[in-house]
Amino acid sequence: MLLHHCLTVVITCISYLFGWNRVGVVVMVLFDLADVPLRFAKLCKYMHDKGNQWVRWQFLADRLFEIFALVFFFTRLVMYGYVCWSAHIEATRYFPKGLPEWTCVVLLYSLYFLQVYWFHLILKVAMRL
Repeated sequence: MLLHHCLTVVITCISYLFGWNRVGVVVMVLFDLADVPLRFAKLCKYMHDKGNQWVRWQFLADRLFEIFALVFFFTRLVMYGYVCWSAHIEATRYFPKGLPEWTCVVLLYSLYFLQVYWFHLILKVAMRL
């Protein structure tokens, strides 16, 4: 988890310092979207574990986790995958890449592979629901 945060901060800083503002902003937006259903799922799970009388908390937590998994897949694998590809392939057509740009591309792909690994873990949890 710490590696994820360090990579994201470095990507955001490099993108800001060297004029890739769109890349940094898109990364932050795409990564924040999946947090909403996850936080609500955790809230419902805590309510269920607390012994609240309403019996639907666990059901609601499971459905919200499924929504989280779908949002995670589309934002962090599909859409973010396009950001990585675009920064790597499409950007080359518009301006030459130096060390900072290639560093940013390598960090973007490193972060992408972390997302793939995490999605694998999410699927393992989802299979148990």
